[in-house]
Amino acid sequence: MVIIAVENSVGYADPHLYVWGGREACGGWPGAAPMGSKTIDDVDYLYWEFTSAGETEHLIFNNNGGGPQTPDYDVILDRDYYLMVTAEGVTAK
Repeated sequence: MVIIAVENSVGYADPHLYVWGGREACGGWPGAAPMGSKTIDDVDYLYWEFTSAGETEHLIFNNNGGGPQTPDYDVILDRDYYLMVTAEGVTAK
């Protein structure tokens, strides 16, 4: 199991994650809503869980298809990722 955890610093009211590449892991556009939230070291994260065999995927965070979206953020689904989403893009924490 791989977790993509995101600090929603861009302030999307209805954050969704679209994944493309080897497969559409969150379904078609605009993707899936988070599976839940959790707090780690006083930081609130939204998260998505994936089963994976190490595929390279491209992540796009968006506000349920409305308004701006992030540029692609490429990952290899072989570990957990903790990310910050801002108006400027996505960065690893």
